[in-house]
Amino acid sequence: MLELSLLSCQNYPTTLKKGSEVAHLTVIDTPGHAPSHIALWREHDKVLIIGDVLVNMNMLTTATELHEPPAQFIQDSAQNRTSLRKLLTLEPKLVCFGHGQPFRVFAAFAAFITSPAETNPLSS
Repeated sequence: MLELSLLSCQNYPTTLKKGSEVAHLTVIDTPGHAPSHIALWREHDKVLIIGDVLVNMNMLTTATELHEPPAQFIQDSAQNRTSLRKLLTLEPKLVCFGHGQPFRVFAAFAAFITSPAETNPLSS
């Protein structure tokens, strides 16, 4: 039988909410993809785990490219975009996604989120 004694969850909150700390990561509310979606932020080295608020993968081809998840997987697009803009203010050095490769190019992350509406729906 496999024992899971390497990590004890007894010291962590059972409900994560804005500002909670888990394993040196701060919880950030990022609703949009789902009402209770969160991102995790580690300030000391500026690592941001954004889950599914944005993906770095074409879901059909698996090619690397930034975009929102397909519309059928976002409960509130406007709220998702607001969450992305909030994450942008953190100026992460490493962004990790729920789908796709992580990357370290903050300028590309910022440019994508702030680009004009005709090239990126996130600007609306």
